[in-house]
Amino acid sequence: MNVHGICFFIFVSVFPIGHASPRVQTKEIYKTCDSPSGKIVSAEVSGCTAGPCVLKRGTNITIHVTFKALADVNNVTEDVKGIIGKIPVPFPTPQPNACKAKGLTCPLKKDSINSYTATTPVSKAYPSLQLIVKWTIKDEHGKPVFCLMIPAIIK
Repeated sequence: MNVHGICFFIFVSVFPIGHASPRVQTKEIYKTCDSPSGKIVSAEVSGCTAGPCVLKRGTNITIHVTFKALADVNNVTEDVKGIIGKIPVPFPTPQPNACKAKGLTCPLKKDSINSYTATTPVSKAYPSLQLIVKWTIKDEHGKPVFCLMIPAIIK
């Protein structure tokens, strides 16, 4: 487990569950957030057909996003956070460089349609709790190319 994983584990271990977001049942598995450099066409989370998505400890989750680049983008990096209550906590991914092994061919050209796929582990060490997963891909200037807010429960 890397430093971010340890920080996420420590935070969710000591954060009182009562402060977690209230449980909301919805057919939507995600909401978009501000992303000036791109627009989501579609998104899927493995094993999730309605929100909140259940993330089982000791398994992997896969996210697939089809998006349109609204600008030329040289490099993209993942920025994934678990939002517990209103506090964003870094959620580690095995390869934050979204240009490597994620299905993207960098640089991304303006108006191109792109497919991004990422798989990340849900550690057995994480406690059961409800959170929002904020999954963002940022360009070389730190601007979001796409951003998803996924209601989830770690079980």
